[in-house]
Amino acid sequence: MNPSFSIGELRNPHSVSSAYHSQVQQGWMDSATIHKETISGNAWKVMESLHSFRQLEENWDSYGAAKPSEKAISKAINLVKQLDKAGKAVYFVAPGPNGEIVVELRLGEYSVEIYFDEEGRGEYKRFKNGELDYESATLHGVYELLRT
Repeated sequence: MNPSFSIGELRNPHSVSSAYHSQVQQGWMDSATIHKETISGNAWKVMESLHSFRQLEENWDSYGAAKPSEKAISKAINLVKQLDKAGKAVYFVAPGPNGEIVVELRLGEYSVEIYFDEEGRGEYKRFKNGELDYESATLHGVYELLRT
């Protein structure tokens, strides 16, 4: 028996499901749903924006900006999904001039900017009432910060 997985059709734009397929002697056994992930409307819109960044070309801003990297986009999409599961809404996403992606959150008096560079490495900055009060060259600790 050789099992495989495939992504099912998106009927509801806020959920994703997977189907399990296994080969048996008589043929293929299909469509036992094994996973369903619900995504909020906000996260869905943010992920659509992130996916749209794949269409940008070199010099997309007419000032020499690099095309956003696939690694940065993928890391940002994964972060948005994790934040959504934790009940944290993303405020803003944008491509940067060096192929990076920024994901911004607003949490009361704090805002957090999370950057993924062209290699997919992450860093973040936290601002309190508009003033930088913490920054890290890695994402270690960002999830603890977001629990507040």
